[in-house]
Amino acid sequence: MIRIRLLGATSVRVGRTTVKPASAVQFALTLYLAATAGAPVVRARLLELFWPHMDAETARHALRQMLYRLRRAGLVLEESGESLLVGRDAVEADFVAALDPSWGERASDDDLAGAAHFLEDVTLLSLSDFREWIDGLRAQVMASARRALLDRIAVARREGRWSRVEDLSRLCLAIDPLNEQATLARAEALAMSGAKSFALRTLDAYVEDVGDQSREIALPARVLRERIAENFTFIRNVPQAWQRFVGRPAELARCHAVIDEAASGRGATCLVSGASGIGKTRLAQEMLSVAKLRGLSTTSMRLEARDAERALSLFTELVPALLQLPGGAACAPASMRILTQFTRPEDSERAAELAVDAPVIRERIRRAIVDILGAVCDEAPLVVLVDDAHHLDGTSLALLRGLMETPEGRRVVWLLCGQGLDRIEWLSTLPGAPVLLRLGGLTGDECAALASTFFPESGAADAAKVLAWCFAATRGNPMFVKEWMREWQANGAIPTVPDPIRDAMQKRLRSLSTDARRALDACCLLGPLATPATLGEVLELDMASALTAIEELDASDLLATHPANPLEIHELTANVVRESMSAAHGSVLHFRIGQSLEARAVSSWSPRIAWAAAAHLHAAGEEERAVGLLRQCGSHLVARGEWSDAISTFARALQFAPPGETRIDLAARLAKAHIHAGNYGQAELVATEGIISDQSPGTRRTCSTIELEMLQIETRRLQGADSRDVISDLNRLLCRPDLSDRHFLRACRALATAADTSCDSHALDSLRSLLGHRFAKTPKESTDFLMTEAVLAYTDGRFEDALVGFEMLLDRQRERDAFIPAIWAHRDIALPLIRLGRLDEAIAHIAEAYAAAAEIQLWPAAARLADRMSALYFRRCEPDESIKWIYTAIASTDRTGDALAIRSILNQRIKLDAHFGTQLTSADEVTGYSQVALQDPDLRRRTEDLAAILHFLVARRLNESIPTVYTALVESASLAARWMDLGYASSATVIVGPEVERPHSAIRLSAASMRYGSKPEPWYLEAARQNDKQSLYRYASLRSAVTAPSAAFAAPA
Repeated sequence: MIRIRLLGATSVRVGRTTVKPASAVQFALTLYLAATAGAPVVRARLLELFWPHMDAETARHALRQMLYRLRRAGLVLEESGESLLVGRDAVEADFVAALDPSWGERASDDDLAGAAHFLEDVTLLSLSDFREWIDGLRAQVMASARRALLDRIAVARREGRWSRVEDLSRLCLAIDPLNEQATLARAEALAMSGAKSFALRTLDAYVEDVGDQSREIALPARVLRERIAENFTFIRNVPQAWQRFVGRPAELARCHAVIDEAASGRGATCLVSGASGIGKTRLAQEMLSVAKLRGLSTTSMRLEARDAERALSLFTELVPALLQLPGGAACAPASMRILTQFTRPEDSERAAELAVDAPVIRERIRRAIVDILGAVCDEAPLVVLVDDAHHLDGTSLALLRGLMETPEGRRVVWLLCGQGLDRIEWLSTLPGAPVLLRLGGLTGDECAALASTFFPESGAADAAKVLAWCFAATRGNPMFVKEWMREWQANGAIPTVPDPIRDAMQKRLRSLSTDARRALDACCLLGPLATPATLGEVLELDMASALTAIEELDASDLLATHPANPLEIHELTANVVRESMSAAHGSVLHFRIGQSLEARAVSSWSPRIAWAAAAHLHAAGEEERAVGLLRQCGSHLVARGEWSDAISTFARALQFAPPGETRIDLAARLAKAHIHAGNYGQAELVATEGIISDQSPGTRRTCSTIELEMLQIETRRLQGADSRDVISDLNRLLCRPDLSDRHFLRACRALATAADTSCDSHALDSLRSLLGHRFAKTPKESTDFLMTEAVLAYTDGRFEDALVGFEMLLDRQRERDAFIPAIWAHRDIALPLIRLGRLDEAIAHIAEAYAAAAEIQLWPAAARLADRMSALYFRRCEPDESIKWIYTAIASTDRTGDALAIRSILNQRIKLDAHFGTQLTSADEVTGYSQVALQDPDLRRRTEDLAAILHFLVARRLNESIPTVYTALVESASLAARWMDLGYASSATVIVGPEVERPHSAIRLSAASMRYGSKPEPWYLEAARQNDKQSLYRYASLRSAVTAPSAAFAAPA
């Protein structure tokens, strides 16, 4: 029996006899026979290998002698003529096993190390044929070991065991010094362990050895070198114990699988859930580091508890980071314009809050983010880390969920870390199959490996006891392990009764210097707004002292290892800091921080900074100052047209404001902002709640209450309430004796508008009487009075007087540089211009108003203005322009909740379909629309809608529905004849009247139109009397831009 061990310590035994390398020929022959076991060997081959320089007889004698010795030692040798055979069962040789393809799966690390140095320390025969055979054998063994090592390197890389990767790659390079895979793996392992310079040197040496003639071969190494040198940044220069990643092999393997999928263009959603301090962030950062080494783009952000109330808080942090990544600047210019709002601190919150209340803006932002994600992913796959994702706000979550469903979003790895993510409801709503990693404590061995670096190099006598105590006390939580080991290191002995983690951390806090401790307290309260300059200002420290304090905190490892926020504190540490902070000390710090942030907020008017400043001032007991700052900031945002920011700011001010006039005033401001943002229902709710609170016992009624009542009525009107109810509410308000002139005139204008819409002449007469009585002796020249007079002139049909009044108002608004009131002035001027037939001037004013409204993103007003533009171009028989403005209006009203604007747009679509043959509306839509129009109490709107529907029914040959609509149109138009230009309604009745055997209704309606401004040609009346269809069609075409008579009522030949 031959037993050979050459992988590691050399041992060759034949039976009970040990064959030593000193017996060179016997050792070599035994080795050869073992390697060829199971196959016959010809004697001539043995003679050539071991006795090539002897004559034949002497060589044969030597071979017989050697075989005789081996037989005596116990070798079983079969002879057949000139052939020799050693049975396979008679040999146990580790190097022979290494030649088996499956050996690598079962070989130990020692076997692989021995294979890497196979026969290096053994002196063998120097015969050329034998050396050639030995080299071939060594190459086979080493090749088998190389395959096994590369397989194990790949497994270790997937599991994140970088120290093992380095050891295995070193062995592999001992076998194959220029092996590319092992070289790259070793460089990655060195970089991941923090030895960046060694990693670069390894790659440089490889490139130099390969040489310039093999540039293509060295390309992967050059690429990896560039990634490590330029893009790869380790966490921070923290103690080696915390740089080294310990444990989590299964979790890391799944993370590596996700990265591999991402590298091939398939993204994923990965959720890392666990308790605080369990290592979620460390695992995520390990995953990001691996992604960077693979050439993926990465970005990360950490959320805070306050972000749960901040709209789109995730994307206000993510978008600027995306813009800085390779490919970020390649997104479309339109998307870039939208996204730049996120890059400017003063605009980021505005863009975020707009997306909450204006779905149109949210959709534009979503498309812009999709665009930039696609641009970034075209350069390289992207990994996005969101730490503390349990603080995600609802709007960010909704947008994130939508992005995950887009093709661009499915190319991104969304890595979300947080507490209890596996128990949050929205987990089940995420698209695809999220990878969920629930992190528990480390095992005992992993905990010992993590804590072992705290022991001196000589080791500690009670190390095993310390490690056992540490694991039992911390349950494997890495954060707790760190604190316990620091406590043990500081005391030098194991406490009989271990202190809680909280006590251990408090002891560390007490060891800090005064400046460092104060800086830690300030960082804890400031959160992401903490900067060295802010710390110095809050603590009244010079920059050198502030940096010294920060360095002390960094050296004590009290700052979180998050590269995006270098002054951030871990959540556990922050909780302990807050608990140990006295109330007086905390109040002073809150006040100092509030002062500092207040100055920054006033200079930039950033809502985020203003909110933080107000929160700190409120915590310091400065409620009035906090409310004043928020009100000032909200008013500034209103002046800039940033409605949604104003909504959030006023809402926060309401949280801090005590009951009383200030709170009522804030409610009124908040309701106005909601109206401008198109949130009519929310505005009514805020106004109603403010009125109720103002009527509570002990509360004095104020001017702000009247403002709330007017806003409540306005929101009802904007939501399409019955004009008669609106008129009743306004009349009741006008009868109040405490109504100021300003509120009185505003109520008069609202009443005139409602009365004109509902054709209520009695209400208009009462209004004129009230207005004349109140201002008979003291005529006013105020803007409100001029506006009221112009509105009344318009409702009376005095269009020239109305035009003069509206132009005076526009001049005043321009003099005051009032941007938003000027928009309304342009809109109002267009009304009398339309009645006077000056369409070009009306279009110019409406276009200017729309451009201004769109510029400040006042989308509800922009939608109505765009609809007005469509109607004007329809009057000018320019369907292409009209359709263009319809689509502009639809884009502005998308989910804004402006029911009246949406209805008006539908009316315009119906007109275009009826008169120009477009296909913008289906018959089913018109059927439902007819029911709404027939029941509408507002005569002006009802008449306009019914006339459009009647034209549509004729054009589409829907004859069975015509009689009902025709009858309602004639009745409505007869009632509304005094207040509106009935040319369009008249043309509808002219077309249909003779067919439904009511020709004289058209004559009466035409006469009413002519009496109040419309001028139908005399031949029209006669044509109507004679039932001359051809003439009627000609008249209708001239009056309503009908380009061809309807096929449903063809003219006689």
